Amino acid sequence: MTKETFIHREQGFKWELPKFLRFCDNGKTPPNTSVKDIYCAWNYNVLGYRCPKAGEWFLSGARVAAYYSKNDLSSKYLVVEPVQMFKPVTTINWFPV
Repeated sequence: MTKETFIHREQGFKWELPKFLRFCDNGKTPPNTSVKDIYCAWNYNVLGYRCPKAGEWFLSGARVAAYYSKNDLSSKYLVVEPVQMFKPVTTINWFPV
């Protein structure tokens, strides 16, 4: 997974966020994925800094990851949505030197 980051500014706050995130929580996975895919990196869109509603994904943690909100939350978080799974390309060296 790449270590690229970007700056997101909203409502007077500034966050340095990773370009790709891990979406995980209690067996809930992003749409059209399998359980094993939640451990992969995902590209995402930031929807806003607000209280997440039930069924939304929000960012939290010292090592930032996206978590699924089962209920409406009363604390503000960056709310995100998964866009596309990052599939790293691996190269196999068939002829070792």
